[in-house]
Amino acid sequence: MNIKRLNELLKDTKKLEKTLKNYEKKGIIRKTKTTLPEIQGHIDKTKYNLKFSKDNLKLQYYDWAITGFYYALYHSSISLTLNKGYFSKNHNGTICLLIKYYYKNIEKKDIELMNKLFLSHKDFVFYTQTKEKRKNSTYSTNYFPSKKEVEL
Repeated sequence: MNIKRLNELLKDTKKLEKTLKNYEKKGIIRKTKTTLPEIQGHIDKTKYNLKFSKDNLKLQYYDWAITGFYYALYHSSISLTLNKGYFSKNHNGTICLLIKYYYKNIEKKDIELMNKLFLSHKDFVFYTQTKEKRKNSTYSTNYFPSKKEVEL
């Protein structure tokens, strides 16, 4: 998802709902019964990926650090969408579910789950940009991030 599309979905609830319905129709997102251990599993995976990334920073494998940080963010996002009873098969579907359930409408119990993380416009842009960096870090033979870029 590019930044322009992200901004459209953040501003226009009707476009967001239409996109979500389209994803449901295609089987990309679906309602699911979720257990606490499943949610906790994604939180544990988040912690594991953060440790992996920090270790890779020390070893100066910056491309793998970016990849690990991205997947830490992705698994934490999955835990949030599962908390609302939904699962998404792809990253864009996950972003749309986060917008619907957490952007501007954060309840106290959700804040506790997110460990007081506030999902602002800046957070969604960061997620989208990190996804692109992860893609480049994993697949591009011309992209070698610097330590400074990874630490941003």
